[in-house]
Amino acid sequence: MTFLRTFLAFYRRHTFVLSAIVIIIILRAALLLITPPGFYVDEAASGAHVISLLAHGSNANGENWPLFSRSLGGGYTTPIYLYPLAAWSLVFGTSEYALRAFSLLATIITSLLLALAVRLWLGNKAAFIAALGALLLPWSLIQGSLAWDPALVPVFIAGSLYSLAITQTTTSARQRLLAASTIGICLVALAYLYPPCRVTAPLLLAVMYGILLYQKRLTSRATLVIAFLLAVLCLPLLAFMIQPDALNRSAALSVFHDTTAVGGLIMMLSNFIAMLNPIFLFITGDANLRHATGQQGMLGLATLPPLLTLLYIGICRLLAYRDTRDLAITPTISLLSLACVGIILSILGSALTAEGQPHSLRATAAWPFFVILITIGWIKLLALPQVWLRRSALIIALLATSWYLIDFAFYYPDRSAAAFDVPARQAITSHSPDNNYPALAKYYYEHK
Repeated sequence: MTFLRTFLAFYRRHTFVLSAIVIIIILRAALLLITPPGFYVDEAASGAHVISLLAHGSNANGENWPLFSRSLGGGYTTPIYLYPLAAWSLVFGTSEYALRAFSLLATIITSLLLALAVRLWLGNKAAFIAALGALLLPWSLIQGSLAWDPALVPVFIAGSLYSLAITQTTTSARQRLLAASTIGICLVALAYLYPPCRVTAPLLLAVMYGILLYQKRLTSRATLVIAFLLAVLCLPLLAFMIQPDALNRSAALSVFHDTTAVGGLIMMLSNFIAMLNPIFLFITGDANLRHATGQQGMLGLATLPPLLTLLYIGICRLLAYRDTRDLAITPTISLLSLACVGIILSILGSALTAEGQPHSLRATAAWPFFVILITIGWIKLLALPQVWLRRSALIIALLATSWYLIDFAFYYPDRSAAAFDVPARQAITSHSPDNNYPALAKYYYEHK
């Protein structure tokens, strides 16, 4: 009863924002019925493994309770994705909508975890902005609407951030130790989940534990014990990664494949710069229509006002100091620094691959960190004394978001039909399948 009274009191104080969040979640669930336009071959392959696992206890390749399930193009469906999805499908079925709804649920959980983390660092107002930003960010809208492993990447990033926030704010030594352990578990799960994050996850782990050690929130002894336990958890992943098939795929995608070390480093730097190109981030996005809609960039035009405000304030603050050593390290600056480091490390995993650059999907771990930057930018912008500036920014954000959602619902499905195998799937459902369509993907349509 105490919890219910507290919740009702909280809801009455924040009715408008909480209602807006609920409406956006309902809108996203409704949009999933019409866009994106049906399963891509990789989604069908994962669905095939789920159907077979539920029916026979083996993946579609006939392997009983596998750790990694061979999929298409040399890739694998990972256990961190497959088994939770199978549990979900046991209740909600294996339709395209049900499997994609699992990805939407992951995005909603990410938004909640980000909001909870930001609330501990910056308060309730910032938490609401973070939740809205995460749910409406183009990067999360498209990539969190497909049935694939990368949809779960932001969940583990947000989980590690929330655990870090708890570790930094709690007064309980037991809670600190539990939260610090959860950081490690989230990032180990991230490494299992998605190959590009096998670069990002250990580096983030080192950064977060380094912060806790520096702040004396974690002892060296506790860190060593946690590190040992995490290393044990990583042994099955290591055994998989040194298999010839896994090594060959990693080598084939690497920027260092068939080139010199210098050539590979130059390509990596070029990919990295392309991922931070403002045109890519705000105007065009990824050229692959399964990763972006082709209208607005990965962050969208709605994020320009807060990010430009943040950039302007940052430049002014730096110019105000004659000696940067006198610059005060406030909690906000610390959080901004963490977000920037997180973005860099998240993009690094994508930049090290030579295929389809700039490749936003392989850098999907970056968008929760971008949400933190955007949230701080909005806090600073809404605190400005100029009313016209605040109203203009809100109008721009509203118009840009509306434009994106209208395009996503009504124009993107036709524009991206070929990217989602619409002709091939129509042939399969009309019992005249394309013989070139992968058998693993056909398995899904034949057994769903």
